[in-house]
Amino acid sequence: MITLRTLMLLTLTAISIPLLAQNADADARITEIRRLYEQTNRQIEQAEEDYGASEVYLNEIVINKGGTSYPAVGIYRKTIRFYYTFGDREYNPYPDRLMKITVTTERSARHEYAEFIFDVSGMLVFAFEKNDESETRYYFSGGRLIRMQRGSDVIPDPGPDEKTGVQAIVTRKDALIKIFFAVEEID
Repeated sequence: MITLRTLMLLTLTAISIPLLAQNADADARITEIRRLYEQTNRQIEQAEEDYGASEVYLNEIVINKGGTSYPAVGIYRKTIRFYYTFGDREYNPYPDRLMKITVTTERSARHEYAEFIFDVSGMLVFAFEKNDESETRYYFSGGRLIRMQRGSDVIPDPGPDEKTGVQAIVTRKDALIKIFFAVEEID
């Protein structure tokens, strides 16, 4: 005869095993994203030493490069960097695969930084935002958020404010991609 205690243990085990497997799968994807992040940054670092010997390209847009004071803001400068390389050369002989985008914004005493990392298929896999008060990391797989981390704290169940932040980062990424391809199309 099955006791109530045995039944409860079996139920908890049945619920826990899929959750543990799901967490292990997410952890494996996070590890892969971190590996891609490090690899991408190494490639960019090597390219910056000698762009002539690299297949990493850089487009840079600087807003207010001269540093003219903005009304009601003061110092304002934004620098957007698009790092890219070749995609599938069989179909397109030109470099058009985004690897990384960085956005650096200076507003008087306030500094903001964001970066976006893309996999070989062009999907966003990692985004990072930092300002004077906080930093947030977003990990994506298949276009879906798999982990959000504010500072060193993992946010296991993002609430409405966090979901708004995720949507904002995706919207910002989409706008930046449009800018990248718009610049590439200018003749």
